[in-house]
Amino acid sequence: MDKKARLKYIMPMTGNSTSKNKVEAADNILNNRIFNLSNFRDIHVDVENGWSTESDSRSLRRWLHTHIFLSDFTRAYAETKDEKYFTESFKLLTDWFKTFPIEKIDSIDPLAYHDEGTAIRLLFWFKYYNEFQNLMSEEQTNLFEEKIDELGNLLYQDDFYAGLNNHGMFQDMGLIAYTLFKFENFAGNIIFNKAMDRLVTYFKEVFTSEGIHKEHAPSYHVLLIYSLKQILQALEKIDYSDDRLEYLQDIFRKGEDYTINIIMPDFKLPNISDSTVINMSTIGRYRELFDSEEYKFITSAGKEGKAPSPLIKAYPETGYLIARNKWEKDAIYFLFLASYHMHYHKHTDDLSFILSKNGPIFVDAGPHSYNYKDPMTQYAYSQYGHSTLIVNDKSLPRTDYKFDDVYVENHSINDKDNEFVIQAKNQRYENVIHTRKVDGNLEEEIFAIKDIIKSNEHNQYQLLFQVNGNLKVIQNGSILSIFKNNSKIAEMEIKKIENMDNVSVEVIREKKWPQLMGYQFPKTETVEPLNTVMIEGFNKSTMKDVEIETIIRLKDFKITGSSSFERKEKVVVQGDISYVYENYGHDKLAVVFNAVHAPYKYPLESYDDFFDEKNYNVLYINDNQFKIGSSFIKGKSTSTIEADIESLIFSIINRDRYSLDDVLLFGRSKAGFAALYYGLKNGFRNIISFTPLSKIGDYYNRHEQYKDLLIHLADNNNPGNLIYLNNYLFNVSLRNYPYQSNIYIGIGEKDYHKKKHTLPIIEWLENNNIEFKYEEEKNLGYQDTKKFITNVLPELLK
Repeated sequence: MDKKARLKYIMPMTGNSTSKNKVEAADNILNNRIFNLSNFRDIHVDVENGWSTESDSRSLRRWLHTHIFLSDFTRAYAETKDEKYFTESFKLLTDWFKTFPIEKIDSIDPLAYHDEGTAIRLLFWFKYYNEFQNLMSEEQTNLFEEKIDELGNLLYQDDFYAGLNNHGMFQDMGLIAYTLFKFENFAGNIIFNKAMDRLVTYFKEVFTSEGIHKEHAPSYHVLLIYSLKQILQALEKIDYSDDRLEYLQDIFRKGEDYTINIIMPDFKLPNISDSTVINMSTIGRYRELFDSEEYKFITSAGKEGKAPSPLIKAYPETGYLIARNKWEKDAIYFLFLASYHMHYHKHTDDLSFILSKNGPIFVDAGPHSYNYKDPMTQYAYSQYGHSTLIVNDKSLPRTDYKFDDVYVENHSINDKDNEFVIQAKNQRYENVIHTRKVDGNLEEEIFAIKDIIKSNEHNQYQLLFQVNGNLKVIQNGSILSIFKNNSKIAEMEIKKIENMDNVSVEVIREKKWPQLMGYQFPKTETVEPLNTVMIEGFNKSTMKDVEIETIIRLKDFKITGSSSFERKEKVVVQGDISYVYENYGHDKLAVVFNAVHAPYKYPLESYDDFFDEKNYNVLYINDNQFKIGSSFIKGKSTSTIEADIESLIFSIINRDRYSLDDVLLFGRSKAGFAALYYGLKNGFRNIISFTPLSKIGDYYNRHEQYKDLLIHLADNNNPGNLIYLNNYLFNVSLRNYPYQSNIYIGIGEKDYHKKKHTLPIIEWLENNNIEFKYEEEKNLGYQDTKKFITNVLPELLK
């Protein structure tokens, strides 16, 4: 059998370009020097100037040197039979041979002889040779076969072998193709057998017994399974068989189960580690990868075949649990990762997870590029881009060979009720062990996450949760609400934190210094914002474990109702408060305290029309410290709420250059207390307070719903602490408060707050010679306060 005939058997191992119209792509190269290069799409290449490109991206240059573009020329010729596609493309090849000679491998573009790219280039050359062999002159044939021999010999050298990774696999694939082409008795050839032995060793090393690629990037798993099938098809075509081939066939069969179950509801591969987001229902080359009805369901987007079952799959040896509630595009999809087995393509995502429902909610940042010096690439593979634990403000390295220190401890699956439990451990840290347990119920759409952190040293801990940057995250105390457009789609509650001091919860987007955080990469080198929720603090004691419990709900939310999230696009979280700043372009500022009166209800006390009409901009401050509001005070807690409020008010005053005489503090009831407290404490002359509380210890003690708040503010509810809270306002020093002030206090004549709370404030101000105006509205009770405000506020704002 001659070389030309043997070329036919190599064809299953050759690839294709990503251009849709091959004729157009080939013409674009010839006429404009515009090349279609994989994910980079159309790129100008200055062929006449050393094949330079505007971008020196490592990924781009690597793709250029694979000669993927030759596939455009072969297909263009096959469709048109126009010989220009051969003559002009061979000129390109000849120029490339001269510009990047193998003799100068150490001094030219290092991507010209990249270990993997070189092997792929050889395969494209065989595709090219198969199409154009009859058009080549003897001189062209000799030149081309000389270059083929150069690459074959290079791939055979031990010091060029990339090792037990996918690059090495492609090198062996190239060598098998080379020996099939070069030697009629290929089966006895030393090069062929070396390549086959290395392939078997590689697949034994990089695939678990569960049939999953250990690099833990799903697109690489599918790519290698696909590449393995290409090798198997070529060898089967040429009637080759031995024990090595049978072993490889077994690996291929096992690889199907994970390939099917890792698929997300939109039939794409998840964006984890270095994986490319591939839509398995639209990409042609993987359509015939497997023959089962379940795989046909995937590649047809559910239109054909049989829906895979069961809905929850665990791969404990490999370190995955994949759960879904159905095989539809709006399904819930949960993926847990405890999968560290190799040092290629794997990100530092140990114990991380992703979660979607009708689109991605909790995500991983995804891969940025293969330029490992790029800070964005370094961030992408670090822990900062994943939902996991960071110790002492330093990410674990991408690889440290501690493969045995990340593992699944136990798991259970209840298929009947669509529930699961998985617990895994990460011991890669110095003197810290992180255990994460997830209880998932896909019927109730709730995921309970328990993180246990053990250490005999004092450390700083940052527990990160990554929320899709296309979503809006609004923080209300211990609950973070997640919105898609105008609808709430998820809720994350920080249920319990034990043995941690100086706890803070922050939502970070697009942070550049001192550590990159809050970025995601939906496509290669495409940067978009990401919402990084960070729970931060220090372990109090080394004798106890730190425990953090979070609950993710996809329905039956604790915080509900659109009124809770008015103007959510404008909400900014700052420590234990959130705020909305409405700048209408006026010179005066109204600071409106917005109190919470019922658990997890955050209505906005909106008086925009009144203030805007009277030339006030408005700063709404929301009390997020506790599930029912804390009157905007810290009490004896570790909250930063008071510092947050004062910092916010004065920073806006300074930034927008308001005069203190043009700043007004406003509130009612608990917020009326706050308006007085912050106004009198900080010397603001203009205060409007309706039906203000004062003795908040008695107030909270009298209402059952505030019992937990009392403990939060004052440690316990003994009488001494009630007196402490009752005097909270009255302990404000008025020694330096301006005597000439513009304080208004209003209350309904029949308001039950009057005697207990408001009149003591009047007496206090009088005893301190503070000017104020006090007004009672006849026949009105507490329930009429808003009516009272509506009646008198326009006049007060004159």
